[in-house]
Order: sequence, then C-alpha cells, then structure tokens
Amino acid sequence: MTLAILVAHTLAIHQTPDGTFALPYDRAHVAYRLGRHLVHEGRAIWDPSGPWTDAYPSAIWILVAAAAERFSLFPTTVAQALDVTCTLAAAIVLAQFSAKRMSGLIAPLLFATSGTVAASAASGTEMPLAMLLVVVAFLAYERGYGRLLFASLALLVFTRSEGVGVLLILALFELFDRPRPEVDRRAMTKPLVLAALVLGAGIVTRGLLLDTWVSTFTRHAMGADLERVTLGAHYFGGFFVSSASAPLILLPVLFALFGRLGGTGRRALFLFIAWALIVIVNGGDALPFWNALAPVVPIAFIAIQIAITDWIDKNPRHAMVASGVIGTTVVLSLAASKLPGDLGPLPLGSVIERWMAPDEGTARAFPRQQARAGLMSELRDVSVLRSVGVFLQDKVRADARVASFWPGAVGYLSRRNTIDLLSRTTPEPGGGTTHAWNGAEKVDLIAALSQPIDYCVVTLGSADEGGFPELMGNWLERYDIEGNHPERLKELVAALRRFELVSVPVPASSAQPDVLSEVPFLLLRSRELGGTPEVDLSILDDEFHVDVRHEGHQQVVDLSVTWIDDNDKRWSLRPTGAWTTNDVDARTRLLVYDTGERSIRMLTASLPKDARRGTLSARLHSPGLPLYAIFGTAGTPASVEFAR
Repeated sequence: MTLAILVAHTLAIHQTPDGTFALPYDRAHVAYRLGRHLVHEGRAIWDPSGPWTDAYPSAIWILVAAAAERFSLFPTTVAQALDVTCTLAAAIVLAQFSAKRMSGLIAPLLFATSGTVAASAASGTEMPLAMLLVVVAFLAYERGYGRLLFASLALLVFTRSEGVGVLLILALFELFDRPRPEVDRRAMTKPLVLAALVLGAGIVTRGLLLDTWVSTFTRHAMGADLERVTLGAHYFGGFFVSSASAPLILLPVLFALFGRLGGTGRRALFLFIAWALIVIVNGGDALPFWNALAPVVPIAFIAIQIAITDWIDKNPRHAMVASGVIGTTVVLSLAASKLPGDLGPLPLGSVIERWMAPDEGTARAFPRQQARAGLMSELRDVSVLRSVGVFLQDKVRADARVASFWPGAVGYLSRRNTIDLLSRTTPEPGGGTTHAWNGAEKVDLIAALSQPIDYCVVTLGSADEGGFPELMGNWLERYDIEGNHPERLKELVAALRRFELVSVPVPASSAQPDVLSEVPFLLLRSRELGGTPEVDLSILDDEFHVDVRHEGHQQVVDLSVTWIDDNDKRWSLRPTGAWTTNDVDARTRLLVYDTGERSIRMLTASLPKDARRGTLSARLHSPGLPLYAIFGTAGTPASVEFAR
C-alpha cells in the first residue's frame, strides 16, 4: 500500500498544466548532453571543442545517460524510470528497519507522503539513486553486511559529492559509536577502507582529467563564506517550516538530548544532520521541493520512527496522541504537494500559499515559491527551454554559439555550442574555473556577455511594457558580482548593444515541433549575424504599401505605422485602417519568414484624410515591447516624406 501511495503521489505532482507527465528538470539535461558526448566524442565534455570541465556533480549519472545513448534509448525516459525504481526500492529498504512491528510503518508512510521524495522520484536527476544508496549503506552498516556496505558506498561517492560525508560519518561511527561492540572491528573497517580506496582512485582520475583534485561542490564547501552559509540556513529553514514532516525531527533530537534515543536512531539523526550541514554550507539549492535534502529524508524518518516507537513503548497511553501527530503530518505533507488552493471544502488556499512562501533571504536567491508551486514553475520552465532548444536546432546554423542562464535543456536539445553565463558547465571567461550548481553563484556578468555569442536565452517569459530594463536590473542583483547600481546597469546596456531582441515562434512542446506555441519566445540575437527584416515603404496617390524582405530564421513582429503631419502632430494607424493619436500597432504577431530575393506585403492602407504634407514611417518591433523600448526595434525603420 505504501508503494501505491508513493507512485500515486509522484504521478499526481509531476504533471504539466495540461495533465501530461512532465519531463526531467533542466539541470538533469546537462548530464544527458555529457553522456551523449561521452558516447560519440569519447569524452564527457560539455562542448566537443572545449576542455574537460566539472560540469555536472554526478559521474554515475553521466554514465547512466551514456548507457541510454549507447543503446539508442531516450535518456529522459531511462533517467525517470530509474528514478522511480530507486525510490520504490528505497521504500522497501526503509521498511526493513522495523519490519515486525506496526510502528515500523511510520517511516514508510512519511516517506510515501513526502513531497520532497515524490518530486525527486521523477526529477530525472541522480538524487533518487543517491537516496537508495544512502539508505542501503545505513542498513548495511547497522546489520553488519560488509559487502553491501562497500558496494553502496563505492557507488555513492561517485553519485553525489555528499557521499564522501556519509563515508566519513560511518567511519566515525565505527570509531566511537559502533552498533555491535562485540563483533570483530575488522568486519566493518574493511569495507570502509575499500570504499575509501575507491574514492582515492576517483580523486586521482579527476586530477588527471580535470587538473583539479576536488569537485566544485567540495571546493565551494571548503571555501564557504558567511553569505553562502546564511543562504543555506534560509534554505533549510524553508524545508523545516514548509515540508510538514520536518518538524517531527525535533522529537528524536529531544530524545537524544535526554539520552533516550536508541543507537540506530541516534546514528540516523547524526547522519541526517551531517548531510543537512553540508547542504547549508554549500548554500542550498535552486531545485524545487528541497531536492538537495532528498537523499537523507528517509534517514530522518528512521530517527523519527525510532523516537515515536520508544515514546509509545514507554507511554502506551500516548499511542492515540502519537497516531494523531502522524496523521496530521501526513495530511499536511499532502497539502504541501497540492497547488495553492482550497483543501476540499475548507477555504485554506490563502493559508497554504502563505505557508509555502519562501522567506526574504531565500526568495532573493531562488525567486520561486516552495513546494508544489515551485515544482510547477520548474516544469513549466523546462518545457519552454526544451522548445527553445528544438527551435535553435532546426532554425539556426550548426556553428552558432548560444548563451543561457539555463544551459541544460537548451544545450541538450539544440546540439549547439552552449555557454553557461553562470559558468557551471563552461569555465569563466579567460580560462577561469567552473562554479558549483549549489547556492546562488555570482559572476562578472558583463564579461560573460562579452564573449563571442550569437544568441542569448536570458528570459523565460515575455517582456511587457518597461519590463526589459527591470529585467536587466534583476540580472545584476541576482547574478552579478557587483550587484545592481546605475553605473553597472550602464555597463550592462553597453554590453548588450551588440544584440537585438527578437521574438521567435518556438514549438508548443518539444514533442510536437511542428505545432507552434501561441506565445513567441524572446531571444537576444547578435547584430553581426544580419538576418534583420528590411522594411520598404512606398506611396502611390493616397495609398501606401509596407513590404518586408527577410533573409533569416522565422521571426514574430508587430508593425507600427505613424504619420507626423505638418503641425508635428503624431498619428498611429489602427488595424482597422483608422488613424489615432494613441500609440497603437497596425498589425500584430506577424510571422516573418525567409523571403529570398522577394518581399512580402505586410500592409496596404490609406493616408489620413486631407493629408497635405508630412512624414510616413513604418517600424517593426518585438511583440510585448513598446515601440521605442530598448532593443525592441526589429529592423531599420523606413520613412517617406509626402507632399501634394
């Protein structure tokens, strides 16, 4: 029954707005691209022409993607199927910690109803595998299964860098808190030493290939500053407040302080706290539903289960109270997995929304809601990014250089040379280092945008009136090492002058590349590429024509036609053909395609009545942007002087 609840929970929350099963997170696509290059290029590198980089935090997951590519399977499908399998297996292993008692169902029930677990179970990332390996390693250590302990730890240290911490913690247990003092110490020491030797071999291999002995994750943990740790504390605080089951961890903490927590519970609690501290030191994570904590959530549930079991054993009269606490936690956990809205007949939508809202510190670094709302945001984003990747693969030349704040799906689907503006998959400009995926990395954004770039994916939404300048300020505040101030904003505008903002017709989904989305996508395109629509304006008697010639990929534009009369009064042409003093567009959402040597007629209309003398102008601009917005013009305007 627990497995059925877990599967239903996973399927329920990992859906797109139209009800279909969603694809993996954007970050997971980084591993898929590295795996493809490992198969076809012989090296797990981000770009075939680039250097080895520590682009993804899981060597095992790159190998999984490579295996899928080698056997012509979809890495997305293989990854999600393996994720679900690992999560179900973790639930089965979790049940072994107290298989002969009804109270042994506490941990599996909390596990099945945890939003963190369910979201991770279909994320397409390595976290469910890490979760399974952590639970297996802990069970093997507690039961004395030496070979299983070695195998799980040897895989874990190459699945996540935090696995090294698990190895060290188990070694400390062996020194100071052994579960079986009467058993020969060598039984557990040997697998721990062998796992450490495997880790050492991996470190040497990393040093030879990447010219660095530690991962970016470990390097950032060793050099963590107060700002990063503070962000990590905010991240963990959000988990504690909004995940419903997390407050129960206070129960084993209290039992441990009073010396009433059993050995297994004590070690589980210590292991959970150690992993949580590693996450805090690294500044948390941008993925939804506290994905960075997913591997040790079941370990926390073991500690909680042991504490509640001991509570009931010592005070049988409190069994109903304990059951009420567990039942309430389960209901609240499922509420956290629900989109903000009323809970059945109860008008609790606004309450749940406030409960899931991130605090100010977390919101500045990771500007999205927590829990289910944040998950839906990630799923929408990756759907859009995959569509952009398909457009870039189909419509732009093969040697184009694409830059993005979100390199995963764009790089994987487009197959183009993709630059990570935050230097996680590609080094900093000038041969610098790569950054970690954890925390809120900040870079020299001006230097990043000054690289040879043809296209930039810098926004996931549409720009409304005045929105693009505000968007640039948000980039500086969130990503730039100097932050948002007037001088830095001027530098950013100067760096972006070589780009033009274009709206392109991306597919509605990557699965339907021939069906166009109703909303065009905004890209920054280098002006050096050319391909800008050319507007031609001609007048014959009282009638005029607007023609456009275009050599380049498809583009969506609005057409504005203005008339300035001899009194310097400005008029705009409405779609109906009438003239008005308001700023309006004559045509909207026009699809411009490659016309070759010919032109396409955009508009035929009449001049204002009684027009004697004035200037007629036609201008194309990106939809959603005001006529004279920065970067908004799509092509050189055309003007004609008219006099009777």
